[in-house]
Amino acid sequence: MSYDVILLIAGSRERCGLGYNKVLYKINGQPLFLYSLKKFLEFDECHKIILVLQEAEKDEIFQYIGKEYLEKVDFVYGGNIRQQSVLNGLEKVTEKYVLVHDGARPCITKEEIKKVVDSFEEGFENVALVTPVKECTRIKKDGSSEVVEREKL
Repeated sequence: MSYDVILLIAGSRERCGLGYNKVLYKINGQPLFLYSLKKFLEFDECHKIILVLQEAEKDEIFQYIGKEYLEKVDFVYGGNIRQQSVLNGLEKVTEKYVLVHDGARPCITKEEIKKVVDSFEEGFENVALVTPVKECTRIKKDGSSEVVEREKL
């Protein structure tokens, strides 16, 4: 089964505090978004990856995309909000199935991607990949806070 991937990398630079788009933050000399991009490129079933990026970062992003990847990678500019960025990416989709991933989440595994794709083959039309909460979480309540059971999150 063939699918396209929309990889969202058009961050707004506001919350992380780096002064630049966090997907360009380098870990082991490689920008964050490249980890996810390469992971999806490992799948033959992945027909195309649509990078949704900021126009101002186009040249910088292009320098990291190897020529061997350009055949499978397409580009589109992001919108003012994430929903618009996803819509812009959807306009480039050519396959029946599409996976949408945040380029600032580099730890996705091949097993997780395969699990999502397998769920389509099992007949599911919409799938969301989630990870159980591991840290302690608290909720404000009546001027204090209480621990939320992780099993419920």
